[in-house]
Amino acid sequence: SEALVIGDSLSSDITGGAAYGLDTCWFNTHRHPNTLSIQPTYEVQALNALIAFVDQIHKSRTINIVLNSGGSHESSFYRR
Repeated sequence: SEALVIGDSLSSDITGGAAYGLDTCWFNTHRHPNTLSIQPTYEVQALNALIAFVDQIHKSRTINIVLNSGGSHESSFYRR
């Protein structure tokens, strides 16, 4: 099976996913610099980019994403 860990915390979400060998996506809405040695597979800064990213990965599946984001930053996703 396939898995992608999406989280806003490098120290817990991304580190945890990477420890299990999973691809990770850092949801970095505040555009914090990465000060840890862990590198997420992907990084997104805005909710619309996250939805587009997940949609691109899983075009053949129906996915509902519900996130509470305080800002509306225009951004795009990129592979780290």
